[in-house]
Amino acid sequence: MRNKLFGLAALLLMPLQATVAAEETTAPQAVIVHQVEKQIVPMPTCNDEKLLTATKEFVSEFYKNDQNKNVKQRRHRYFVTHNLDKFAKENIANYKTESTKPVSDIIADRIINKSVAEENMLLCKNQSLNDEAGKLYLLVYPEGESYRVDVINLELKPSGKETSFLYK
Repeated sequence: MRNKLFGLAALLLMPLQATVAAEETTAPQAVIVHQVEKQIVPMPTCNDEKLLTATKEFVSEFYKNDQNKNVKQRRHRYFVTHNLDKFAKENIANYKTESTKPVSDIIADRIINKSVAEENMLLCKNQSLNDEAGKLYLLVYPEGESYRVDVINLELKPSGKETSFLYK
């Protein structure tokens, strides 16, 4: 009796095994492809006169009420405010590693949280012979009808102050 039940169960499962095997060998019926359209916005150059003027005004206003007595911070402020005349374009692809923090963190944040395409970002680094002032970056990206400019490394230690501005 036991052999008959076992044989009956085997006969019932054979067609099921055949259909599973057949499904594994067939190719997918349809392939779904998602297409993402990116709108590329014309970006200013790093040495655009309007960008540099707006940056100088923002930085001077940012430091206007800063009465910090710390020598290191005063020195940083001096070099930043006196080296805002020339910026050079940097490749954003070079700023995606741990060693390029905080620039890489801010770029990733804008891509993820503000949905800014990497192609619509401009990264500028100031050109200064002094190392202290040579680490100031401008990250420019479109926001509405204007451009948002994030000034990176404006402070030695983040204080929570807004370090970005809008300009047209």
